[in-house]
Amino acid sequence: MKETIPVFYDARQVSQPASFSPSAAKPRRVVERWQTMPFPISLVAPQPLTEAQLRLAHDAEYVEGILDCRIVNGFGGKDPAVAASLFWTTGSMLSAARSAAVQFRPLGAEGSLL
Repeated sequence: MKETIPVFYDARQVSQPASFSPSAAKPRRVVERWQTMPFPISLVAPQPLTEAQLRLAHDAEYVEGILDCRIVNGFGGKDPAVAASLFWTTGSMLSAARSAAVQFRPLGAEGSLL
């Protein structure tokens, strides 16, 4: 069986904010491009983060303000599509990190990293 590289992706992590940055649309374009190349990738559905998990890294008022579109997000706007994508974008990163930690645990490591 051919070994593949897991790519944690879900279309819900993509948004199209009116912004100077193309970053919010990149995941879809990158995956589509990789699928046209002879890269041994396999798409894996990420586990979305919860609002409670977002609060572990950010102040609760900040999280609520971004998700409720009351304060400006990192793209300089208050787009509900960006807010909705955050669970999936951050979930993709955490899912990939957890997968890597399990698959590539250093020799002698004990316990769970994540």
